[in-house]
Amino acid sequence: NQLHPLCENVYILPYRKQGGIFMENQVALIAGEGVLPIAIADRLTDMGTPPIVYSLRESIGDLSKYSLDIVHLQRPEFGFVIKDMRKRNIKSIIMAGTVSKTLAFKPSLFDLTTQKFLASLIFRDDHSLLGAIVDFFEKSGFEVLSYKKLIPDLIATVGHIAGRNPTKEEVNDINYGFSICRVTVPLSFGQTVIVHKKSVIAVEAMEGTDAAL
Repeated sequence: NQLHPLCENVYILPYRKQGGIFMENQVALIAGEGVLPIAIADRLTDMGTPPIVYSLRESIGDLSKYSLDIVHLQRPEFGFVIKDMRKRNIKSIIMAGTVSKTLAFKPSLFDLTTQKFLASLIFRDDHSLLGAIVDFFEKSGFEVLSYKKLIPDLIATVGHIAGRNPTKEEVNDINYGFSICRVTVPLSFGQTVIVHKKSVIAVEAMEGTDAAL
């Protein structure tokens, strides 16, 4: 193990290759709610590169088992996060987990850097907001990694996954739901559509998947 030159008591472990990703440098995991950040941190730890976690979670929980260090954030603060990552010589970022999108409408909660970022946005839908955040970090000198190559075995595949097969009526509802999603998803809402007997019961918007369900 090699002692990191900028961070006392922080160790960089030898990297390995996993799913097409080389983890040569220290990785930051910006973690929202849910089990996905835990699964990612677990996989990174298995690869010999436990992440520095910037946590936006209410409770850190099991994520602490797979973290080299944890930085608790009360709110998204881009200025502080960038400064701290540079101090730790972090080069790569993975973002995962749920963060309330309604925070985008409360700029007074954020530091000046984040306020300027939000003010620069033309659109604040899911795709535009996430794309703008990725672009912001990349322009600040960091590489934003996709977790899909890191945990390919945890990504849902096409077709039947578990449980019983759907009935003919349910298949009709599924196909109807897909026809709705093909219209709504390009507009950056409706990632979840709940259908019963070819009637749309709910469509996910800013509230998120759990609230829609």
